[in-house]
Amino acid sequence: MMKYILLLVLLLALAACGGQSPTPAPPPTEPPPTATSTPLSAGVPTPEPEEAEPTAEPAEATPETMEEMETAVTNAVTVSDQNLTEEFTVTIDSVTADVPGWMVIHAQADGRPGPVLGYAPVAAGENQNVTVTVDPAGATETLYAMLHIDAGTVGEYEFPGDDVPAMDADGNMVTPPFAVLGGLPVAALLNLAESDELGAYLADAAGMTLYTFAHDTPGVSNCYDACALAWPPLVVAAGEDVTAVAELPGELATTERTDGTIQVTYDGWPLYYWVNDATPGDTTGHNFRNVWAVARPTSKVLLGGNEELGHFLTGPEGLTLYRFNPDEPGISNCYDECAFYWPPLLLEEGESLTGGAGVVGELGATERDDGTVQVTYGGMPLYYWILDENPGDATGQAVDDVWFVVPPYTVAVGNTPELGDFLVAHNGMTLYLFGVDGENESACYDECATNWPPLLLEPGELPVAGFDVTGALGITERTDGTLQVTYNGYPLYFWIHDEAPGDTTGQGVNDVWFVVEP
Repeated sequence: MMKYILLLVLLLALAACGGQSPTPAPPPTEPPPTATSTPLSAGVPTPEPEEAEPTAEPAEATPETMEEMETAVTNAVTVSDQNLTEEFTVTIDSVTADVPGWMVIHAQADGRPGPVLGYAPVAAGENQNVTVTVDPAGATETLYAMLHIDAGTVGEYEFPGDDVPAMDADGNMVTPPFAVLGGLPVAALLNLAESDELGAYLADAAGMTLYTFAHDTPGVSNCYDACALAWPPLVVAAGEDVTAVAELPGELATTERTDGTIQVTYDGWPLYYWVNDATPGDTTGHNFRNVWAVARPTSKVLLGGNEELGHFLTGPEGLTLYRFNPDEPGISNCYDECAFYWPPLLLEEGESLTGGAGVVGELGATERDDGTVQVTYGGMPLYYWILDENPGDATGQAVDDVWFVVPPYTVAVGNTPELGDFLVAHNGMTLYLFGVDGENESACYDECATNWPPLLLEPGELPVAGFDVTGALGITERTDGTLQVTYNGYPLYFWIHDEAPGDTTGQGVNDVWFVVEP
């Protein structure tokens, strides 16, 4: 009975639905209702059907998928055995980096990556044929191509520092080794270095400064024993080739020392190191005691001499230079027939004005009436003599009592508006007298000598007066055995607080220190 009642209810419900207005069809642009849509009872709006999501859109990123994306790039380096090019470069076949970084070439040390020889930037992702210039002086038969990350200042290689080696997926450094084929390059023994103060000068393959000694003569070293301990000679093995960079114009040679070692020479002058230079670029030996100087690639004025006259200035080829008494500082009075017999030492356009070892004092230049530029020393123009033929000739000495060779001066004359003329040393620094000294006797030692360093000469040197120095220069021996220059019998000193030529801050100190009238 119950079964029939349920059937009757169902039929009544179907009849009621058939009496309602049909639901309007959706516009043609709308997607059709899904198969699961069911009409609600009369009076209740039919909900809009849901749109199916396009199948081409990627799935929403999750932390898990983001991690997969970040580890998709694996750091890797591929490199082949190769020769170094003439430009000292190597090429890395491919570099894959997960972040921007550096392709760094390391030399081998104790079977592992050692000193850095060169580096080049690499971008994140794939990099092909990365070229790196390396330092040939440090090259080894096996090199390492190590990938570093650029983790510090962007675009600035900082290692040691923030730009540490990169790791591969297994946590290992990416640093494949490769062989240098065809043998290692021979690094040039002599190189050029440069500083703002000194200009160009010679250095060895590692960048250490090289010097020349004014007491040497071309091809002959006079630095032995204690001198050679302080100034070690640049030596090579017997028969070893001496090479230099192409930019070095002078003549390379060697000379045998008295102990049988072979010392390198440049334009005839033996080359040395200075024991107090600690790092490449140090030039602390320049002008030491007025007889040591950085070795120059080209020197316009050199120190020469002969047994009769001692040391005097020469030109680049070793021919003697002279001064003309009728000249004035910065002004030549030698022209026409005079200039034919006494050719001026000229400075060509682009030439550097530098002096060799022992050429202390101020080199300068002055323009002549014909527009050429003449070299000066202490302001006085310099000349050759037409009858001198070889280095050491000084046949122009005392001609007409107005022509003289030019020794490197020890003491010259300086000037300020406040104090007028006073004595200065070869380097332009002011010289002083100590009112407590006696004639030819210094009373300044220990702390006093630290604050007031004496003007000293090497044994065998004689003091030379510059232009306009009218008094008598001499020498007195100090209690420590050093030799101090005197003027009219009184010792000469510097003042520690004078910093530049023209400074006279020692004038009147304690009413016992004074500049020296010429």
